[in-house]
Amino acid sequence: MASLWIFIAVALSTQSSCLFRVYGQVTQDPGACGGTLIIPDGGHVDVMSPNYPDDYPMNADCEWHISTNMNTKIFVEHWDFQTETGYDFYSAGNGKDSSESSSVIWMHSGPNLPPDFTSTGISVWINFTSDHIIADRGFRNRLYDTGLTSCDGLCGFDNPAQGCSCDKSCTINDNCCSDYFDVCAGDCVEHITVPEAGEVIITSPNYPDNYPNDAQCQWIITTQRHSLMQVRFTEFYTQPGKDLYFAGNGDEPSQDNSVVWAHSGYSAPEDFLSTDYTIWMRFVSDYDVTEKGFHIVVEDMYRKGTCANACDTFDAEHQCSCFRNCIYDNNCCVDYFEHCGGNCSETIYVDTSTSVDVTSPNYPANYPNDVRCEWIIRQNGPGKLFVDYVDFATEAGYDHYFAGHGDQPSVNSTVEVWAHSGQNLPQSFISDDDSVWMRFVSDSSTTDRGFHAVVENLGSTCREECNTYNQEFQCSCYTDCFYLDECCDDYVAACAASCTYDLTVNVGESVLIESNLYPDLYPPNQACRWIVRNLDSTLLKIDFNDFNTLDSSDFSFGDGEVPSEETSVVWRYSGNSAPDDYMSLGSAVWVTFTSDNTLLTRRGFSLTVSEFSCFQAHIVPTGGKITITSPRYPEDYPNDIACRWEIDSESGNTMLVEYQDFVLQDCCDYYSAGNGKVPSQETSVIWEHNGINLPPDFTSSGPSVWMTLTTDSAVSARGFRITVTDTGSAS
Repeated sequence: MASLWIFIAVALSTQSSCLFRVYGQVTQDPGACGGTLIIPDGGHVDVMSPNYPDDYPMNADCEWHISTNMNTKIFVEHWDFQTETGYDFYSAGNGKDSSESSSVIWMHSGPNLPPDFTSTGISVWINFTSDHIIADRGFRNRLYDTGLTSCDGLCGFDNPAQGCSCDKSCTINDNCCSDYFDVCAGDCVEHITVPEAGEVIITSPNYPDNYPNDAQCQWIITTQRHSLMQVRFTEFYTQPGKDLYFAGNGDEPSQDNSVVWAHSGYSAPEDFLSTDYTIWMRFVSDYDVTEKGFHIVVEDMYRKGTCANACDTFDAEHQCSCFRNCIYDNNCCVDYFEHCGGNCSETIYVDTSTSVDVTSPNYPANYPNDVRCEWIIRQNGPGKLFVDYVDFATEAGYDHYFAGHGDQPSVNSTVEVWAHSGQNLPQSFISDDDSVWMRFVSDSSTTDRGFHAVVENLGSTCREECNTYNQEFQCSCYTDCFYLDECCDDYVAACAASCTYDLTVNVGESVLIESNLYPDLYPPNQACRWIVRNLDSTLLKIDFNDFNTLDSSDFSFGDGEVPSEETSVVWRYSGNSAPDDYMSLGSAVWVTFTSDNTLLTRRGFSLTVSEFSCFQAHIVPTGGKITITSPRYPEDYPNDIACRWEIDSESGNTMLVEYQDFVLQDCCDYYSAGNGKVPSQETSVIWEHNGINLPPDFTSSGPSVWMTLTTDSAVSARGFRITVTDTGSAS
């Protein structure tokens, strides 16, 4: 085992996992319940429960058989899992016989992921069953062809199907399968992190005693700050021509990125400075003579090399520059902008769900000549950073703007915008780290107004994250987040922007809401939201004109401007019968609709949202009758309303008014009724009646009656139901 000494601080990672490069993939039909799938050579297939990520159907009984083309093994990786515990079961195993004896995972259910596994042969089976009641999101798996550059089960042999080797000579021949050292090597395979401004020591096994025969060692070394590394060889003794050391840049060892290739003997390789924040080393020994081995120091170059009192010079020891062109050469000493730039270098913090403006000096007036500016923008609270550009104008080809991920400006892996100039806006981007950097330099001649960038801390965002779950904020970007009431803040804007509407209903008006393409079939993968407001603060009425959706498509509506289960009146409604018409509690309502990813759809729905008028005129047909109810009956009537009904007999007959139900707040909500069309105490038959007792029935004195209802701002009740019947005798 190689010795490891770490100074100042250390972060050591020994994680190791099999990785598969993916050159092809197969996507399952989202509605499929079982089937036979072939994994493309070196590729993968995704297997999902029917309708995933929407709920799987009841009484499902699905079985999949998956195999590879090249007689290679299969790696089964479980990405998501949520089934009804103890009733809806997932099983998986080797071969094509889906029995308990061939199972690797048997009758798994609940919210936890099953364990990943590698098949023992060239095929696997997956089975899923659900019962007749509760359903859930289900599962999603990815199954890989492990034949691509894999040594699994092939140590000591070549992998002819993929043209790579698992024999110990593969290091010399530079054709090792990608996981050779993970699968076939010894116990000297390590992943190491160099602490900020610190160093680590890498030694051959047993150093300073002789290393063993048949050693197969690999080190992947990275820096905590994603800065460069200096590699210094302090001692080196290996059997010449037999026991070999290799090193290079990056984390994928090969001769292509090698700095030191197959070095042996009693003289050390040349020291080198990495060109990346990750380097690799390998060491192999044969079966006979051994030596003392080697001792190597790997030093983090963060904060090494300084421009203090050294502007316009080159630090040969640390291979960093304090010349103005160091930005283009990407070899500035770390404090170049601090010592040799202007007074426009700063660190800026962005709170969650807020933004900051970053502008060139003097903006919008022209920036000066010879500026050297650097900004480091960090999160102050969780959330990715979104960099957007409002304005950009610099001298083309001479005055340049740079930007990238992290707090260590570099073109190796963090750059997003490199040496941008002219009049066009750079491309906006979202950080993949907790910070972003920007730099701006101008020459000694022409200037322009510069740039204006906005950096926003997105918080619980769905941007570029649709159909994922944000563990940090415990919010979802899946379509079912509406119904689980756990959508990330900008889910609708980021993932459902094609059918998101804010509507207003004015006095005496209405709006029509229809599913996309109605009356033609609505599209799959919909996530739509409508918010309807009445600016006069009066109530709204929803009338359904048509309704026809798949059982797997979900419609809901409710009161207010924030869709949630708490504000819902109808929650997860579907099928071919419309919900009941509805009157709102306030001056706003919301409507949502989602469809799954199946191509089977229906014509959708059409509904009208109108301002509710508390004046209604009715005509009783000759010999017929009509029913009058309080608003929202039999639900509680709204507060703060003043309603009036005017009822006329079609043929001039008198009318019989009969009370079937009557419940009003007994102190402050009042019903009145009388003869004619003008409500007043003089024409009243029933005046300011409330409580739970029915008013007396009465027959009008003529062909018209009036009724009124007034309510206060507090308690409400069920209201009333009244029948008005034409008596058949002329007045």
